[in-house]
Amino acid sequence: MLPRVQALAFIAVLVLGLASGAARSDPALDYLESLKGSSERYKAPSELDHRYTVALYVNAAGAGPWRQRMWVLQRDGIGAPWRLAMWDAAHWKKAKLAEGETPSYSWPVSTGRYYRGDPFSGPTPTGVFALDERKWRYGRGYTAPGMIHTMYIDFHYDSGRRSGVAFHGTLPGRYRRLGSIDSHGCIRMKQNNAAALFDRITGRDKVLPAELRWGEVPRFWQSEKGQRRLGYTRDGSMHPAEALVADLGLMQASARSISDAERPAVLTKTGFRAIAVIFEN
Repeated sequence: MLPRVQALAFIAVLVLGLASGAARSDPALDYLESLKGSSERYKAPSELDHRYTVALYVNAAGAGPWRQRMWVLQRDGIGAPWRLAMWDAAHWKKAKLAEGETPSYSWPVSTGRYYRGDPFSGPTPTGVFALDERKWRYGRGYTAPGMIHTMYIDFHYDSGRRSGVAFHGTLPGRYRRLGSIDSHGCIRMKQNNAAALFDRITGRDKVLPAELRWGEVPRFWQSEKGQRRLGYTRDGSMHPAEALVADLGLMQASARSISDAERPAVLTKTGFRAIAVIFEN
């Protein structure tokens, strides 16, 4: 048995060690991982395909301590660990974080609700979505009234027409509403945060090299039967879990031994290595 002084010293070191370990934990990732398995339309960071390097998480809930929050995660290499890469410094300065404490999310947002007389308004869709890489579907500066530094999610209504759901900066007069449901369906944020997000994904800030911003990535959509569209209707629906986690490299390697019908239906396309996960919790 250790002498009393040595025992107390050992306990003190152990407590300090545990405290140090706790300080190194990432509250943002801890929260997002804690929701794993909570919904078929939610994918935790550890479940995302290794080829994605930027992940935008948005909690579209109207109540709860984590409501109307956004997380911008980044990998510094294909398959590297996720980390919270961006946050609003002015917002977190007011929170008065302790020394060594990291933010638990990036910044507050506003998601959608119905507005009387506006048939195009409604709740922000939840699920897993790519960002639309077509050049007319993202733009820096004002792209429409009240929309600045805009990036649309690749979500289509059942009719097949493109949606108007986008990440974008809003007017300063609406900043006070951030943190509550207020938009017509988009994900609103402060203009400086929207600009930083746009620059990170498109490469204007030169943080991520081209190969970590753009490439062949899976698209988690289901084809809508009976739709008169070329290819598939991009409605944001996800394939079964076994298709989501399928390794396309292995699929290609085994292409000669299995038929097309047996192969998991995972769609791919060249585009941004960014994915959005919109959920309610």
